[in-house]
Amino acid sequence: MTELMRVAFQAQSVFFRRSASSFRILHSSTTLQGSGGKVIQVASIAQNPKYNPSDLSNDVSVLTLTENIEESAIAKAIHMVESHVAEGNRKAVCTGWGALSSGGGSPNELQAVEVEEVDRTECNNSYNGGITDTMICFASPGKDSCQGDSGGPLVVDGKQVGIVSWGYGCADPSYPGVYAHVAALRTFIEQN
Repeated sequence: MTELMRVAFQAQSVFFRRSASSFRILHSSTTLQGSGGKVIQVASIAQNPKYNPSDLSNDVSVLTLTENIEESAIAKAIHMVESHVAEGNRKAVCTGWGALSSGGGSPNELQAVEVEEVDRTECNNSYNGGITDTMICFASPGKDSCQGDSGGPLVVDGKQVGIVSWGYGCADPSYPGVYAHVAALRTFIEQN
């Protein structure tokens, strides 16, 4: 019996398209064309019942794949951060194929950007109180996740701490990137 692989993903991407058959995962490729990579069908989707499309809190779903993703030089498993890890002053790497600027085009090659954690109170003030306990914020001058990166991982020291969720524009110094807070959502992810 084949063990199935699970992937934590953002809820807003699957909220209106619930059919698992409409999703596929491309892995082991650094290009959008998928050269050298493999496409795997999604078998099922567990959407967080607490997901709120109005404020984007609890923005996580768990995708179960029809087969395992085999680790390679390009594809490595990323474990979730422990729920008791201290927050503050962390540096993270965010990867994706999203736009390189707000409203800009998407690159063909996978991109990576290093961002720094933004104080929760400061981020909450930037978004007029819109940051919930299931969100964390990261930004760096001129660097951010952008449209098309949604659902991608935010990684600190080899552990996934966030899932690209939302923000105003891209790399706007007044508005940090907002990520689903994996430590706060860990119980749902583990149970699904």
